[in-house]
Amino acid sequence: MLRKMLNRKMLTILFLGLAAGIPFGIVVTVLQAWMTESGIDLKTVGLAVLVQVPYTWKFLWSPLMDRFVPPFLGRRRGWMLISQVLMIGAIVAMGRFDPAHSVRMVLALATLISFAGASHDIVIDAYRRDVLDESELGFGSAVAVNGYLIGFRYIGVVLGLFLGDVLPWSQVFMVLASFVLIGVAGTLIAVEPQDGVHAPHSLREAVFSPFLDYLKRPAAIEILFFILLYKLGDNLASSLLTPYYIKIGFSLKAISVYYKLISFWGTFTGGLLGGAVLTRYSIRKCLMAFGVFQGVTPLAFAVLVFTGPNVLALAFVVALETFSLGMGASALTAFMLRLCNRKFSATQYALLTSFMGIPRTLIPASAGFIVDATGWVHFYVLCVALAIPGLVLVFFRAAKWEEGLPPA
Repeated sequence: MLRKMLNRKMLTILFLGLAAGIPFGIVVTVLQAWMTESGIDLKTVGLAVLVQVPYTWKFLWSPLMDRFVPPFLGRRRGWMLISQVLMIGAIVAMGRFDPAHSVRMVLALATLISFAGASHDIVIDAYRRDVLDESELGFGSAVAVNGYLIGFRYIGVVLGLFLGDVLPWSQVFMVLASFVLIGVAGTLIAVEPQDGVHAPHSLREAVFSPFLDYLKRPAAIEILFFILLYKLGDNLASSLLTPYYIKIGFSLKAISVYYKLISFWGTFTGGLLGGAVLTRYSIRKCLMAFGVFQGVTPLAFAVLVFTGPNVLALAFVVALETFSLGMGASALTAFMLRLCNRKFSATQYALLTSFMGIPRTLIPASAGFIVDATGWVHFYVLCVALAIPGLVLVFFRAAKWEEGLPPA
C-alpha cells in the first residue's frame, strides 16, 4: 500500500496542488486586503469578488484543453506549464500597479490570475484521471485537495497577508509568484500518461462528445442526482456555522483559533485517511461508509446548544465534522474522476465539479429561513435526514453505475 501512496506521481500531484491554491488565495483574500489598505471604497472592494468568475465557468474553455496539444511536453504537461507561466506573469504584473490609481488594471490582472488558475485546475484534474489507476484515485485526490488547501490558506492567504504588513506589495506578489515555481517543478517531474489516449480530432468532438459520451451510460442522469445529493446535508449544515457559533456565545477569537485551525487539520487528516482506505477498498464501499459518517456528524453541532460556549466542545465538534467531510470528499472526488473518460477528462471533470457546486451555491440562501422556522437543533436533525437520499442511491444503485464506467 505504501508504494501506491508514496511515489513520484503523488509528489507531482502534491506540487501541482500547492501551486493551484496560491492564485485562489490571492484573488479571494489578499486582493481585498490590498485594495482596502489602498483606500478603495467598500463597494468597489465588494465588486472585486467578480474577478473569481473564471473558477465557476471553467468548463466553457475546458474542451480547448482537451482538443489542442501544445508543441511541448504533451497535452497535459504542456497546458500545465502554459497556465503556470501565465499565473506567475499576471501575479508579478499586478503588483506593479497601485489600486488607488489603477484599480481597473489591477482588477483586469486579477481576473487574468483567476483565468490562469482555473485553467491550471482543469488540466491538473484531468492529469490525475490520466495517470492514476482506480486504486490510486482516492489517495491521489486527497493529496491534491490537501496540497490545494496548504497553497491557498498558508501560502496564498496567511503568508500573503503577513508579508503585506512588512514588505511593499510589489515584493509581496513577487514572493507569492515565486511559490508557483513549485508547480513548475511538478510539471517537469510529472510522468507521462501511459494509456495512449489521444486528443479529440476536432473542436466539435471536444465540445459535444464529452456530453454524449457521458449521457449514453446507464443511469447517467441518476448519477448526476446522486452528485447533487451526496453532500446536501453537510452543505446545509456548514452554511451558517459562523453565525451559529456567535449565537452560542463563542468569541470571534475562539472561532478563529478553534474553528479555522482545527477545521483545516480535520479536513487534511480526514482526506488523507480516506484516501488511504480507498487504496484498499472499492469506491462504492467507501462512498457508503464515509457517507454514513459525514451524514450523522451534523448532530454534533446540536450538542453545542446544550454545552454553551465550551471551547473543548467546540474543538471536538469541529474536529469530528471536518474529519468526516475530508473522508467523504475523498470518496466523492475519486468517484467523479472515475466517471471521466480519459479522452475528455478535462471537460467531463470540469462539468461534474460545476454540477457538484450547485447545492453549495444555492443552499445558503435558504438556511436562514429554515433555522427561523425550526430552531438550531431541528435544523441539524434535518441536515442528517437530507443525507439519506444520497446513501439510498449508493446502496441500491451503485453496482449498476459501475457497469457503465469507462475503462480504468
